[in-house]
Amino acid sequence: MAEQQLKVFVSHAQEDSSFCQALVSALHEAGADVWFDERTLEPGPLLEMVQQQLEQRDTFIVLLSKHAFASRQIRRETVLANELADRDPARRLLPVTVGTIDASNFAPGTSWLFLADFQRIEMSTYQPYPQPAEAIEQVLYALALPIVGAVIGSQTLPPPPLPPLPSTKSGQENVRDLLCRGKALRDRRRFTEALPLYERATQLAPRSFAAWANLGYLRNELGNYEQAVPALVRALRFKRDDVATWNNTAKALNNLRRYAEALAASERALTLNRAYAIAWNHKGWALIGLQRYDEALDALEQALALDSTSALAVFPWNNKGWALLELGRYDEALTAYDQALALDPAYAHAWNGKGAALIHLARYTEALPPCDQAVALDPTLAIAWSNKGVALHWLGRYQEAVAAYDRALALDTTNGITLSNKAIALHNLGRTTEAEAAELRAKELEWKG
Repeated sequence: MAEQQLKVFVSHAQEDSSFCQALVSALHEAGADVWFDERTLEPGPLLEMVQQQLEQRDTFIVLLSKHAFASRQIRRETVLANELADRDPARRLLPVTVGTIDASNFAPGTSWLFLADFQRIEMSTYQPYPQPAEAIEQVLYALALPIVGAVIGSQTLPPPPLPPLPSTKSGQENVRDLLCRGKALRDRRRFTEALPLYERATQLAPRSFAAWANLGYLRNELGNYEQAVPALVRALRFKRDDVATWNNTAKALNNLRRYAEALAASERALTLNRAYAIAWNHKGWALIGLQRYDEALDALEQALALDSTSALAVFPWNNKGWALLELGRYDEALTAYDQALALDPAYAHAWNGKGAALIHLARYTEALPPCDQAVALDPTLAIAWSNKGVALHWLGRYQEAVAAYDRALALDTTNGITLSNKAIALHNLGRTTEAEAAELRAKELEWKG
């Protein structure tokens, strides 16, 4: 799985531009994608750009100083980042103290009170590190980024390996370190490295919503759905109204084919946020699993009405194709799969669906390349091997069809339809004994032809 760039937003006062430039340079050197702005922001298109960038970036760094606390714009950005993080525990907000501040900046009655309990990058309580390089090294450490040999002023950051987690802090502070670094690794798709950090966080803070929610999310990403569900259910004990966690629970349950439960979880997410496109997708997916195809199509249309062009829209387009296939609307299904592939040409499921639609349209020569593309992208996708076998079968290439069916059956030994199709291909090859054995196995699986 390819590593992805960490996407970072840096909020700073103009008076702190020198530190900001040094930090941004170090983040770039470490491979992060960073957005910040040096201009004084006024209402209008620029503020709209800021909001768009905030929504697209999961890591928000705010540089704290007396100048920052005096800035309404920085407060607005930080409040919005906090609201986004409150709705999605996978996000992180990292304050960095760059100038002397004090408790009064976070006092009750101030608009910065919500930030008081956040772990800050600072030398001691309210005091910045004396040298910028020290603070920047701590930021890179917190985000699990490599410390490269970047020059900051007259100082050069050495490139040592990432140090172990500190053991001198309190348990709660350790949990924050673990979650911050885990989220950074997860954003870069280094899932196996992030997993033990989240697991350790749940051990240190077994009543932490964020620890359990992030562990469940990561297990989903790793395909460990059986383990994801209990972690997500545990998180929901501590925060029953978290829409992202209900949505992640629906995703895990759909992957486990526990469709009735997935439908309930997705509907709970939608009661909390009717404009949550991916929850509509998970509802549609569950309804397909329950063979309620017209209802599924309605849910997927809702998802696409909310978002038809972002990277996440590939899933409802693909599932729309699936529902249309089941409804026998093959030309429309083909169009939906093409829309999915326009968004993500490397999505194996959409290539498989396109191949299936073309097979149903009796366009077998055209169906074979999409099936080939699907198995090239994901050799573990059994249904794609099976569909490749069908395309080859209809083209009279029975020997190759049998080989494709065998690849499918090696991945899914219980697929009666594939076994029956293999039996027919074997009969066509005159391999009667093998054909009869495949037929018998299909009947044992209670396949009805």
